[in-house]
Parts: sequence; C-alpha cells; structure tokens
Amino acid sequence: MVKSLRASVSLVAVISATIISTGVIANSAFADGVQDYYIQGSEGRFINTPSDAVGVGTAGSTAYTKRNSTSTTTNPAGLGMVKDGDLSLSYGSNEVSGNDLLSYDRINNDIDYGQVMLAIPLEPSLNGTPNLGTVGLGWTGSWSDANNASESEGDVEQVHGAYGLSIRDDLSLGYGLTYANIDQNTKGDAWKYDTSNNLKHLFGLQYNVADDLVLGVSYHFGQGDADTLVGGSNVSSSELTSNTVGVGLNYMLSDETSLSFAVDNTSYDVDGDLVTASGTPRASYVTGGNEGGETSTYRVGVTQAIDDMFKMRAGYRYVQRNWFYGREDLRDLNGTAKTGVYSVGLGVSIPTGMHYVPKVNVDYAAEYRDIAYGDWLQVVSLTVPFTLCAPM
Repeated sequence: MVKSLRASVSLVAVISATIISTGVIANSAFADGVQDYYIQGSEGRFINTPSDAVGVGTAGSTAYTKRNSTSTTTNPAGLGMVKDGDLSLSYGSNEVSGNDLLSYDRINNDIDYGQVMLAIPLEPSLNGTPNLGTVGLGWTGSWSDANNASESEGDVEQVHGAYGLSIRDDLSLGYGLTYANIDQNTKGDAWKYDTSNNLKHLFGLQYNVADDLVLGVSYHFGQGDADTLVGGSNVSSSELTSNTVGVGLNYMLSDETSLSFAVDNTSYDVDGDLVTASGTPRASYVTGGNEGGETSTYRVGVTQAIDDMFKMRAGYRYVQRNWFYGREDLRDLNGTAKTGVYSVGLGVSIPTGMHYVPKVNVDYAAEYRDIAYGDWLQVVSLTVPFTLCAPM
C-alpha cells in the first residue's frame, strides 16, 4: 500500500510538473483586467454548462470520452457505452475578477452552481451495454453576484436531456438537448437582460479505437433570443447562435493510470439592433447590438488510482478567447483574453456491500485560472452508481 501510494504520487507529480511547465510557456501573456472580465461575461450569456468535480480535476480533458450521467451535457454518445446507471450531485463555487470598463475599479463576480444528473439504462444486460441504450436527464442552476457599482446579479437555469445507444461493441452515437433561461440585471432593474427560446443541440460519437484507447467527437449547436432593457425600455432585441466542435482521446497507460486529451473550438454570434436609451451613460450596459467571438481550448489531464478506494487527478487547459463588439462605445473591449488553468482533484470510492448500489463516490476538485487577478473554482460531487440487473 505504501509503495503503491508513493509510486502514484510520484507519477502524478511528474505528469503534473510537465502539465504546469507547458502551461507557463503557453500562457506567457494575458489581456488586461477590463477585457478579461467583460469577454468572459459575454461568453457567459450563451449556454455553457459547468462540470462536476471529476471533469474539473482533469481540466475538462475527459469531456468527450467519459461514460456516465454527465456525458449528457458534453458528449451524449458516452451514455451509449455505460453499463450501469448513476446519479450525480455537484456543487461549485466560482469567482471571476477584473476591472470596471468606466471606473477601472476592481470587480469580483461570485458564482455558485448546483447540478443534478441521472443516467438510466434501458433494458440493461449483465455483461454489456444496455440493449435499448441509456437516457440522461439533468438540471443545472447558477447564481451570480458582482460587487461593481451597479450591483449586478444573474441566474441561469438549464434542463438537460439526452440519449445514447451502442450500435456496435466499439461504437456509440448520441443526441442531447439543453433548454436554458439566462437572466441578468442591476440594482433596481436599471439594466436587465432576459433570454428566451434558448436551446443547445448536442450530437456525439464514441469509438473504441483499441482496448486501451477511446475517441470521442461532439458537435453542439446553440440558438436563442435576448432582450436588453434599460430603465424599463427595450433598447435591443438579439438573436444568439453558437457552434462547438470538440474531439477527445482517453488512453489507459496502465490499469491504474489514464491520460486524457481534448481540443474544442466554439464560435459565438450575436445579431442585434440597438436603440440608444435617452440619458444613458456611455457603456453603462454591454449587451445589445452586434458582437461575436471565438474560443479555442486545449486540455490535458491524468487520473491515477492509488488503490481500490482513492484516485488523484491533475490537469491543465489553455483557453484563448477572441471577441469583437460592433458598438462604437465598446470598441475598447475588442481583443483577446488568454487563460492558463491548473487543476487538481481527489476522489474516494466507498463500498456499500449492496448489490444494487455497490459504492458511493465522493470527489473534490479545485482549479486556478491565471487571468485578471487570479480566479478559483472549487467543486464537490457525490456520485451513486447503481445497477438494475438482479443478482445471479
């Protein structure tokens, strides 16, 4: 046990050092605090679903190759490869820092989120994937509160559904759909941003290239409508679209160690009109009019089993966001926000001795984002795998 623990810690330390050194080289420069804050905020007005602790611990590198209930929001084809069902509960605490566009005062936006995910196998089998595939269901909610002068706040609610089916022993396909409401406002509703008809379609594929190598591919298409109200008057109606293409690999280096990699690119577009509100200060609200952007993300992660109960995780991702605002009063925000993200995680699997619920998994992860003033995310997850097959 001691030798196994030392070997596991040494391996994760070596791989983590490689990941961190890669990140330091890649993230040698980043945008200023104003661009950092507002570009991230603009991206956040699209449907983006946060991850559980396992995903955060590996910097999201398992997003397209994992096989559990959380595949519902990343690559629904993963549902087609599950053998048992699971219920996943997560809570996360996030922070986004930067500077105000007008005053340049420091801003901190605190974001809490909760998530419930469920995978239900249809006609499960003892030794293989479910004969009729797997259904994934879920809910995600988040609440934000910024300490800027206007005391802005927001809430996002998402409902998820997906289905995955293994069409061969080595190949599965999946489709998912997320519906979201995204609302933001300032104190007294002086500025308000409301969305409607927000949908994200997810299409996915997973393929077992070899016994120790999994390939995952996913495409997401999002669309919706939004209104910006200033002083109770509608100053802008916009149409939002987004397109994401993601590819991932998971390689089992040994029975105890897996390496995961993922690359994805998302394009965002806002097509909106704008009517200037009478007496409204310059850039007092940053929604309305035409804008768009592109985000490219590169991820790498490692998972190391210490023994049958404990796992360690580490990861790094590099994010580059390019954004363009069509409004003249927001042109100072045009540019690039680069982020290096470092993640660590720990998981424990607790056996129950019961057939239908053989164990309970508890996972914790933390990530540090090298952007603006340095931001932290912490997530804890409780996962309950279960089987619907009666004992032999």
